[in-house]
Amino acid sequence: MEVKGVYATDNGPFVALVTDEEGYRDFILPIFIDEAQAHFISIALEGRTMPRPLTHDLMVSIINEMGGAVDRVVIDHLDNNVFYARLYIEEYFGEERREVCVDARPSDCIALCIRAGAPIYVSKEVMEKAAVKIGGENTT
Repeated sequence: MEVKGVYATDNGPFVALVTDEEGYRDFILPIFIDEAQAHFISIALEGRTMPRPLTHDLMVSIINEMGGAVDRVVIDHLDNNVFYARLYIEEYFGEERREVCVDARPSDCIALCIRAGAPIYVSKEVMEKAAVKIGGENTT
């Protein structure tokens, strides 16, 4: 998935994810987020740097300094209009690689992935439940 942008609505801001995957090219996945997360994601999308590290910049730096890297995020569950995500971090001890998986809010994961240049994946189940056809109806 690619972050298309952050948009404001009367119901609050949302981050829009899009893909060029077959069957979903004409769809957008809107994930409503709070104002602070919208601000942090917008800053990352614009490539702006702040005089002091923001929380997500700090998290990426800590992960990197501890010998790890943000590997990917998977948004894999939707329950009562709440999205759930898993953040995957790879860490190295010499030649040995270990994968760490952490439960996290999609908005935090998206902000981290943008800063780290890591991919964002969304399960087919979530796409079927929440993706909206551009200029049209929901997938269900």
